[in-house]
Amino acid sequence: MASGWSIRRTCVWWLPTVAVVAAVSHLPWLYHRLYLGPAAPLAGMLRLRLNLGFLAAVLLAATVVRWGAVVATRLAWPVLLVLSSLTASVWAALLALNDGFSVLAGHIAAPYQVWNDLPSLHRLGVHRFLRSYVRDLPDYAVHSQGHPPGAILVMEGFHQLGFSAAGATAALDIVAGGSAVAAVAVAVRLLSGELLARRSLPFLVLAPAAIWVATTMDALFMGVCAWAIALVALAVRWSGVRRVLATAGSTVLCASALMLSYGLLPLGLLMAVVLVGGRRRVVTAVCVGIGTSVLLALVGLTGFSWLSGFAATHHAYVTTVASVRPYLYFLVADLVVLSVMVGPAVLGGLRVLDRRLWPLVGATVVVLAFLDLSGYTKGEVERIWLPFAVWLLPAAASLPLARHRSWLTAQAVTALVLQAFLVSLW
Repeated sequence: MASGWSIRRTCVWWLPTVAVVAAVSHLPWLYHRLYLGPAAPLAGMLRLRLNLGFLAAVLLAATVVRWGAVVATRLAWPVLLVLSSLTASVWAALLALNDGFSVLAGHIAAPYQVWNDLPSLHRLGVHRFLRSYVRDLPDYAVHSQGHPPGAILVMEGFHQLGFSAAGATAALDIVAGGSAVAAVAVAVRLLSGELLARRSLPFLVLAPAAIWVATTMDALFMGVCAWAIALVALAVRWSGVRRVLATAGSTVLCASALMLSYGLLPLGLLMAVVLVGGRRRVVTAVCVGIGTSVLLALVGLTGFSWLSGFAATHHAYVTTVASVRPYLYFLVADLVVLSVMVGPAVLGGLRVLDRRLWPLVGATVVVLAFLDLSGYTKGEVERIWLPFAVWLLPAAASLPLARHRSWLTAQAVTALVLQAFLVSLW
């Protein structure tokens, strides 16, 4: 068991594995079929750059490493959740600032983003846009082709309120991504106890995956899903008005998640897990399921069919770059990228996983294994798997408390090295 606690032993097999997959990715006969760029198996390029934003991120990481475990033990639970979420958001933003302030909103306006389809929405009007969305999908940006119209409706909402669609959406991504830390901790506390929840929070904050939080809309997806699951866990453990409100909130968030991304549906398994041990869990599950279906049906009255959209997106996926990307390569490479996202502390924690974390972390492993084997996506999982990977992070709480500072250092170093050298496509 002690071998599972050793950073050195973990890195001895983890880092060479990453290096081997990276080397294989650059074999001439394979490289040009991946369409990932020079940083394969990650999507992007490699170039060293350091600035004041990076220095600020280093200082924040050092602060969390030094005081994170102490603060997580002593602060009142509500205050701790707020502080952890804020710190996670700041950590993600500071990492992104290594590429300049413009990157925070600039990624929203990138040529492949749904933001570019706002003119079509304004020209047609919301109703006609939704009614023709599936039919006109091939004419839209790459990310619109891969998602339901929820993201562009969020941007349009900000536009109607008088905000910059790109800037406000970028801010929402960062806040929602940071809030996922609190949502996961709430679920862990209810299923596995407050001690493990508190111990997991510093690892949730300093996750290497944070480098994709401030620069992708998948951070919004992560936050919406995390709170949908957390609210279900609360609903079956509360009573009266609080139960009703938590159930209603989870229902709205479930429907919102499915309007943001088709690929979030497998997270329903985690929702089923958090129901275990609660009161009136069958009634709650039925209410959330029916309520979500009703809300999607109401959206269908506008002319947008979720099932038709899913079929159109699947067709677009299998007939474009996915048709040339090799399945067997990504079967391995996607898992390697996942290991980079969650960092060495999670790999070490999985080897000594506390039994109280088995249901939640185990369900996440099952979901990720299914996604990997199904070919749900070939590459680019560092952003796509954000809503799933965040549920693996509590595994690090299983590591001996005396060594948490060392493991947190390893997590921070992983994130900082990635941010210093990787120019991500996202």
